[in-house]
Amino acid sequence: MTRVRLVRLIGCAVAVGVTLAMASCGTPSATDSASPDSTVQTTPSASASDPAATALPTDGTSTTPTPTPTVMVSQPPASSTMDGVEATGGFGDVPTVTVPSPWAIDRTQTKILVQGDGPTVSDTGYVQVNYLGVDARTGATFDDSYARGTASLFSLSGVVPGFQKGLAGQKVGTRLIIAMPGADGYDANGGKSDAGIALGDTLVFVVDILQAQFTEPTGATQVVTDSSLPKVSDDLAAPTVTIATTD
Repeated sequence: MTRVRLVRLIGCAVAVGVTLAMASCGTPSATDSASPDSTVQTTPSASASDPAATALPTDGTSTTPTPTPTVMVSQPPASSTMDGVEATGGFGDVPTVTVPSPWAIDRTQTKILVQGDGPTVSDTGYVQVNYLGVDARTGATFDDSYARGTASLFSLSGVVPGFQKGLAGQKVGTRLIIAMPGADGYDANGGKSDAGIALGDTLVFVVDILQAQFTEPTGATQVVTDSSLPKVSDDLAAPTVTIATTD
């Protein structure tokens, strides 16, 4: 009889243990990376630290949710230069970035690490890049396309202002560092809590410009003197081609 009771007690303990283990399991929530492409967004799960999270009433009544206020943090004095911000590696290499955190910049600035000689990136065209982003206040990496193994392609008209300012006018094949204040980063969105970016945080990006696409012709105008060749009008909206009637 004693052995039977002991077996029953062990069985109950195992059942309780399994129940507790199942109750503690959950499905992890995915968070999106803070890429400079502001046109592609995912919906992060609500949490106590997420401004999108709202507190539901416990008495069963319905109330209008009140968004959590944007968290304000103390920012370091803004620097007028990029002294101390460095990155190792050549074009295409995974960079190691040095930022004297906590650090801030007063306006968007760039530092050329490798000068490319390809086509020039326009401020409205498409560009394909690899990049690594660091929050200058905390020194934490918040996005890294090198680690993902996939370059990003986007229009410069659809990214945060600092990314557009830093890349427009640069040439394909260039590696550069872009440092931007919060005003040119995510301040318009109140920061980016899922990536740890607070309102006012300076962002530092190391970028390799891989390719560029254009919405209109580029380069110098060519003068054609051979009358036997086809002629192309200079109307970009509706170009026409005129072919000579001679052989």
